[in-house]
Amino acid sequence: MDYLSERELVRAAALDPCAREQLRLRVGLYVERKITELIDEGRIPQGFEAELIEVGTNPFDVVFNIYLKNARYIDEKEEGHFLDYYTWWMRQAVFAHLEAKKNPGEHKDI
Repeated sequence: MDYLSERELVRAAALDPCAREQLRLRVGLYVERKITELIDEGRIPQGFEAELIEVGTNPFDVVFNIYLKNARYIDEKEEGHFLDYYTWWMRQAVFAHLEAKKNPGEHKDI
C-alpha cells in the first residue's frame, strides 16, 4: 500500500513491517536530502556523502522505537512529523561520526 501522508505511514509502520520498510526508505531519501543541505551550507565536508547517508540512516530502528515509546506525549499537532523528529538523531550520528574521524581514539557510539 502507498501512504500519502507521513502521519498515515508512521501510524501503519507501528504495526505493519511492510509499512515500516516504506518508512525506512522514505527516511533514507530524507537523510540524503538533509546531508546535501548540510554540505551546501558548508556544515559538513564534501566527499563523504554516501558514508554519511549510511551513518544517518543507521539509527532508524532505535529512533523509531523511541518515537513509538514516547508517542503518548506527542500531541495531535506534532503527530506525523517523524522526519522532523528523526533529523535531530541523524545530525547527532553524522556529527559524532565526523568527530570520530578527526579523533579516532575518542569514538563513542550513539
